[in-house]
Amino acid sequence: MRAGGEKRGNCYDRHARKHWLLATFGDGTKCKCVHCGRTLTYHTIEADRIVAGASYRHSNIQPSCHSCNLRRSDNADWVYTPVEHIITEDSWGVDFNAV
Repeated sequence: MRAGGEKRGNCYDRHARKHWLLATFGDGTKCKCVHCGRTLTYHTIEADRIVAGASYRHSNIQPSCHSCNLRRSDNADWVYTPVEHIITEDSWGVDFNAV
């Protein structure tokens, strides 16, 4: 059994969850990672459980990028610090590499 077990649901549940996150935290096609501000799409968004091990109900999930979701793991007290990431885009879409 995978990490997250049966709580993740089937592929239809995961599909609906991604669309709900995008619509609730963004414009329906993109939103920001709650930790680092990266722009997320359907293909890059992950449902980060606020209370690790609990269900994937709407009140317990937030949008996260893969990198932040992995770093946070089961630590509910984890706070994003920019030093942990290579910043290539700020939360307004400015490409720092082009400057």
